[in-house]
Amino acid sequence: MTYEPKDYILSIIIPVFNRENSIAILLERLLKLAPEDIEFVLVNDGSTDSTLDAIKQIVENSKKIGQVKIVNHQKNLGVSAARNTGLEQATGYYLGFIDSDDLVTSNYFEVLRPLLLKYEYDIISFNFTYQDKVIKSSNDGSQLEGVFTASHWHLVSRVYKRELFKDKKFEVLRRYEDVILLPYIFINAKKIKHINEVLYHYIQTKQSITQQIKISDIDDLYFALNKALYYIENYANSTESRLFTIYLFKIMMLIRKYIRKINGYYAYNIEYYDMAKRIIGITEKYNNSLGLNIKKLKYAKIDSYISKLKYWLTLKKKGSL
Repeated sequence: MTYEPKDYILSIIIPVFNRENSIAILLERLLKLAPEDIEFVLVNDGSTDSTLDAIKQIVENSKKIGQVKIVNHQKNLGVSAARNTGLEQATGYYLGFIDSDDLVTSNYFEVLRPLLLKYEYDIISFNFTYQDKVIKSSNDGSQLEGVFTASHWHLVSRVYKRELFKDKKFEVLRRYEDVILLPYIFINAKKIKHINEVLYHYIQTKQSITQQIKISDIDDLYFALNKALYYIENYANSTESRLFTIYLFKIMMLIRKYIRKINGYYAYNIEYYDMAKRIIGITEKYNNSLGLNIKKLKYAKIDSYISKLKYWLTLKKKGSL
């Protein structure tokens, strides 16, 4: 099986770990749909089942062997490491990312390719489905504020100029790696475009992050917040700082949601209160005009008390106490 390097308009990076069934469905579909100027970089992240054999068989049976590059990790390093390997191996002018459990629409390449061939946009986003709902990647077309307000930091619902990832890496051994990285990709983009059309289907599995909320997830989100705060304090201009206050608030609301999901109520700790105080200060400095409901942060202790009271009353009513 021979990979043939050439000038590709788009490289699709697909990390794979123990997905012998789903990767077969996805890859067959992609190879059938893809024009000849599309490159596929599949990173087998140390699979212990027959994933690698399934990939090789599908590629060898296709007429597009030369468009597929297969990279094999000897052991499982995680999705971020696999994507980083994909970044090192990709040669296309643009980059796209697809997860091995998911599917693209039949017109994915048909819609994107004419826009890519203009070489005009740094990022092109599109809608996707999740749990039978259509999710818009942006609230306001080609405006950064719309992207930050929507706060859908899903790597797979966009394609990106490869140069935007120069000197950028996904955080290894952390979940929410797209949430941590993508805001910095966007603020370096000069021109973005949103296609108000569904091109991607996110397939929820038992391994999906939203199905397996852990305390360590909250730690990873605090990591994202601290990284953003450091950027604001040391590098950001006033426009970027204003955008990042939206990001900070949205991530805090996600942490708030996860705390309740794990504990049954808003069981905030000192770290949460300290972070809320810092974000309130930055929001009041840069971003009073967007209507962010910072009352939830200002009155976090009251929020926690009322939530805890309701939680205990519910348990008492159910006879659980």
